[in-house]
Amino acid sequence: MKLEHFLNLPPTARRALLVAGDALAVLIAVWSAFAIRLGDWWPAMLQDVVWLFPLAVIILVLTFAAVGLYRPILRYADESLLYTIVLGVSAGILLMMAVWVFLRQGLVPRSSWLIGWLVLVALVGGGRLALRRILRRRFRASAARAPVIIYGAGEAGAQLANALRYSAEFAPVAFVDDNPQLWGSVVLGLKVRAPFKLPRLVAQHEGSLILLALPSASHRRRREVLEALAGLPARVLALPTLAELTSGARRIDEFREVDVEDILGRDSVQPNEALLQGRVSGRSVMVTGAGGS
Repeated sequence: MKLEHFLNLPPTARRALLVAGDALAVLIAVWSAFAIRLGDWWPAMLQDVVWLFPLAVIILVLTFAAVGLYRPILRYADESLLYTIVLGVSAGILLMMAVWVFLRQGLVPRSSWLIGWLVLVALVGGGRLALRRILRRRFRASAARAPVIIYGAGEAGAQLANALRYSAEFAPVAFVDDNPQLWGSVVLGLKVRAPFKLPRLVAQHEGSLILLALPSASHRRRREVLEALAGLPARVLALPTLAELTSGARRIDEFREVDVEDILGRDSVQPNEALLQGRVSGRSVMVTGAGGS
């Protein structure tokens, strides 16, 4: 089946295919547990317990469903997917051991259970991780996304990159940070570059955006960064301020245009309306001073 056909299937059909794949993985794992341990491609012991194959499929698939393995949308699944797989396989193997003891089918080498566990984790986990990677690559290749350079490799920058990872509009391509200790390191698969490499990055990624991930930086620091970015042929957007994020007024992926407060280099002061009404209401006012504030 082609990938396009799989993606065009309704969710229930895609889930049924995953269940079928897991059932096949269980059959392979049960066979491997005996064949590898006993050194025979079809050990004589298996001939007496052929019923174990369908029973293992039923127990393991139901266990996978119980732990929620079929709930996540695979393309958006995070690292917790592997934890769910390990939990499901471990619980299923323990149930199989309990059923085996209850039915008094004789002793099974303990290493056989371990082999079955390892094979099943590898097949179910490896298969899902590979499919997730393929789906994400296809999504990224099909979407015309604007390249994004994130200025700031701290916590805010990492959260932003994680939020944009599945965006249909933006594709993070690199981090830039002032801290020399971070240069050359990798955050969420993106390399951290030095600020002096920005011109080359912008030239490499035509039409790129620069997102300032400096919500807790002072206005003075923001002004210095903006002055350094002024000559680059790239649009510069800023994350919400720390106050906006903590108050819940904005989300971390709600960008804004650079405003006068970022350039002034100091906090704005709200006017006292009562004072202004008494002094300037109905009068012509001349503002002096070159600061513009």
